Amino acid sequence: MKRPFRVIGLTAAATMLSIPTFAEKPAFEGSWCVGREGLLITFSGDDSLSVTNLRDEGVQGAGTYTVDDSMLTASMSTEELTLEMGYQYRWTSDSLLRAKITFFTIDGDSVNHPRRWLRMRRCDPDNIDLEELVSEEETTDDEE
Repeated sequence: MKRPFRVIGLTAAATMLSIPTFAEKPAFEGSWCVGREGLLITFSGDDSLSVTNLRDEGVQGAGTYTVDDSMLTASMSTEELTLEMGYQYRWTSDSLLRAKITFFTIDGDSVNHPRRWLRMRRCDPDNIDLEELVSEEETTDDEE
């Protein structure tokens, strides 16, 4: 069964979380721009997230997340479907993350997903230059 293309956008958005390599773990709270995908993920409170696509206002979702030292899991729902995702993550700095999807389901069915590492950086949702996001994306997305 084919799923809407928008699901890929939601998936990539929730994907950008990483593990810290410094003394005190930074908080996920706040807004994060996700690489060239044009996605904006906002983490609030201890477990809430919302996802939008800056290129497609029709891509929106809200849900919850949990994190441990190296994994993030997220569950999001739209009017049409429920997404569950797992990510291996690592912190590059307190404002930059790398994340890779480990599992992705839509309404309980496992689906194909990007295998590359995605990049997230903290950003101000009111002051985002999409072209700058595209040009700064690293070319080393396939690193292990």
